[in-house]
Amino acid sequence: MCSISSAVRTGNTLTLPFVIKVLFAAVIAVSVSAAAAARPPSQIRPGLTGIVLGGSLVLYAVALAFLSQGKGNFGAVLLVVASEGMCAAAWLGRAIVGGNDDEGGGGEPRRPTGPRPSGGGDRAQLDWTAFENFRKSWSRERATKGSSDSDD
Repeated sequence: MCSISSAVRTGNTLTLPFVIKVLFAAVIAVSVSAAAAARPPSQIRPGLTGIVLGGSLVLYAVALAFLSQGKGNFGAVLLVVASEGMCAAAWLGRAIVGGNDDEGGGGEPRRPTGPRPSGGGDRAQLDWTAFENFRKSWSRERATKGSSDSDD
């Protein structure tokens, strides 16, 4: 079994084995998939979502600092942890925006669950002719007010 302690030294840098790199990529791919496909949380937690998101952004900045100083292994581990945090924040955020339509997640459903009204329902149909007539009269009224204001 390959471990981080079996990293290979090349010059001044320590290189992670290929197996570890593949494992990191697999963990991120599974996390992104789970954040998108898993049932959203049943309770809205905007405070926790913000904390996780903010912490992930800080970890990204710290990882960038380590990577820019040539400490690639630790920077890579921080990038993985920050990516996991972003996945968790995205999953938590799904409760805030309504989750999915399968009765999971907080908030309102994104789409109505009942059948669409066919015109005879309780929603009044728009009278587009009346609307257009009102819009034209309003435009004429504004045009006459604008020309009379400029004469003063």
